[in-house]
Amino acid sequence: MARHTSSQPTRRFPGLVAALILVGLGARGAYWAATDGTRGFASRHWPAVPATIVAGSVEKSYGAYGTWEWSPKVTYSYSVGDERYTGHNVTFPPRRGARRRAVATLRRYPVGQTVTAYVNPDDPAQACLEPGPDWWFLCIIPFCTLLFLAGGVWLGVVAWRGSRVGARVSQFP
Repeated sequence: MARHTSSQPTRRFPGLVAALILVGLGARGAYWAATDGTRGFASRHWPAVPATIVAGSVEKSYGAYGTWEWSPKVTYSYSVGDERYTGHNVTFPPRRGARRRAVATLRRYPVGQTVTAYVNPDDPAQACLEPGPDWWFLCIIPFCTLLFLAGGVWLGVVAWRGSRVGARVSQFP
């Protein structure tokens, strides 16, 4: 005679929730890599226009790994046709990390300097100063995305099967 306990369905719940979180993080990473990666690749073919650096600073923020991260904040103005625009993107995606790297980026773009901005012909409000994808970003984000997706699927299968295995084992007196 099989024993039925009301806790059997709840045994799989935490594992399935964790699996859904991992799959969700993997999906978010895939979206992030696809959008910023695509934009980075596309920017290599955007038309170049002259721009002027109007402001620059280093921004400090709390990072995902419990450490401080710094990012260069560069503001530049440029014109497309008769329209004047203000840009903030140095790269796609914006870089964050070590303070010395942010400062080095800022030194390349002193206030008042004339630089080249690469402008999206379909959306002139979107521009960058350094066209092309961030290769580190394109390597690490898809790798982590695959780990999250695979880990989420694996955990979901283990959680689902684990509760069924437990149900079969509990059938024996």
